[in-house]
Amino acid sequence: KVGLPLSEPPGRKDDPEPKSAVVGHEYTEPLHWEKPNVLTLQRHDYYRALRPDKTITDLGRLWEITVTFAADGKPDVKWKRDEQW
Repeated sequence: KVGLPLSEPPGRKDDPEPKSAVVGHEYTEPLHWEKPNVLTLQRHDYYRALRPDKTITDLGRLWEITVTFAADGKPDVKWKRDEQW
């Protein structure tokens, strides 16, 4: 069993849209093994924000996460945001 550092997407604190939003849902799912030591995951982040005009808007982020496991079992995690989503 290996713990993966998946709690905070890179750049989340600097992303202006969800900065003041509340996290509604985070979901990470495995997609496939690319190689015996390379796992691809997908993460969905959903946020809800109150706009200045007092309406509520929903935001989302989609990430592809590639985890490469070294021979000693240590993971190297790379995040890539899907900008179209």
